[in-house]
Amino acid sequence: MTTKSGCRPSRRKTQHERKRAKSWFKDERVSTLVRHNPMNIGLPLAYFFNFFLSVRRKSSSFTGEKAAYIIRLSEAGIAVTKGEQNADWSWDKVLSVYLNKQCIYIYTAKRQAFLLPLTSKNKAENAAWELIRRYVESTRIFYRK
Repeated sequence: MTTKSGCRPSRRKTQHERKRAKSWFKDERVSTLVRHNPMNIGLPLAYFFNFFLSVRRKSSSFTGEKAAYIIRLSEAGIAVTKGEQNADWSWDKVLSVYLNKQCIYIYTAKRQAFLLPLTSKNKAENAAWELIRRYVESTRIFYRK
């Protein structure tokens, strides 16, 4: 059956054909290309392992002294020792103190803070906090959640 122009009239697509046309992955040509191309899985894995190995190489090259320090709190102020270096601050030189659930942050400069980790509620941490509260002005002590 043809029309006056000689073309066949378009037939309506069935529901199955419409559904299949919407899902490009169900097309057999595309799915076989995706399934059988080793670059689809191999290339991302190669990138991942290359990144992993480069991070491992860089981290193994960092040897030397750890960046830990010792803080001593006294009535005179704060004494910080790192290896052979020593630094002292009086309590009036402390800019601010922040109490967090995990740490006490003691700021001695705008971008320099010393951290006292709070591992548990023991007597030494309570004594340190009481010493800080006694000698640092209350306007420079802040509580964070």
